[in-house]
Amino acid sequence: MGNTTAGKGALVAFCGIDGCGKTTQLRLAEAWLAERGQTVVCTRQPTDFYRSHPTVRRYFRTNVAEGGMLNLVRLSASDRRRHILEVIEPALAAGSVVLCDRYYYSAEAFFFARGIDPEVVREHNRGVPKPLLTVYLDVPTRVCRERILRRDGKWSSVEEQEAGFLDKVRAGFEGADDETFLKLDGRQRIAALHRQITNHLRAGISDTCSDPNP
Repeated sequence: MGNTTAGKGALVAFCGIDGCGKTTQLRLAEAWLAERGQTVVCTRQPTDFYRSHPTVRRYFRTNVAEGGMLNLVRLSASDRRRHILEVIEPALAAGSVVLCDRYYYSAEAFFFARGIDPEVVREHNRGVPKPLLTVYLDVPTRVCRERILRRDGKWSSVEEQEAGFLDKVRAGFEGADDETFLKLDGRQRIAALHRQITNHLRAGISDTCSDPNP
């Protein structure tokens, strides 16, 4: 993967299995950065373009991948490249900190759980910008499943109902771990996690984030 420092901005990804608390931490990081005068762009992958694609919608509803699972890998990678070109790269060039809810690593983990060799996913995503920091919240799947049902009252897709699916996704994240990962125990209190994340943000984006309250 490429370098995230196309301009003076920084790309920070938030990853983990469903129910890990990544979106909560992303929003807290957004507020923290904004308070310090930093321009922040919050976005997510996959985008609505991918989520609304008929093939993808059919898969989540039926667990049947039209054209095979590799077709979904291609759709996912194409969506990511378009998103990077249209949203992430312009924001980085303008000096913004981009906070992305899920990124390439999530695709690798979820497709691993669906039976695709991670190297295949890496090949289809070769050259995408590497984040300055990837916040990975690791939470036992039992805890995440309880959180999902408490939050939504139901599963959002057929595959989430499968026994062991989220365990496979969690294993996929372990395999995707690289030098950008900040792996945190997502069972910690929200405030404690936020403090650890902002400590790394303060150190990692000092060139782009003016922090009057160190």
